[in-house]
Amino acid sequence: MLTEEDIKKIIEANQEVFPTKGDFEDFREEMRKSFSDLQTSVDAYAKKADTYFQEMVALSHKGVAVWWLLLFYDIIILDPGPGCM
Repeated sequence: MLTEEDIKKIIEANQEVFPTKGDFEDFREEMRKSFSDLQTSVDAYAKKADTYFQEMVALSHKGVAVWWLLLFYDIIILDPGPGCM
């Protein structure tokens, strides 16, 4: 048979906890910051992609040697990658 203490333990174990208004505001602010960071990253990537596309259009009117030279300059000189600096 269940004692009064056992019943209290069961009630406490099945109790649902709801977030407070403060908890929700903290969560909302965190999500806003995460979204802002994501948006900034996407914008930066879109700008790089646009620059690359414009370079490819410009290079399509020039010779292949110039294209390779600019590609080498962009990859090696401007963006050496992680661990190179």
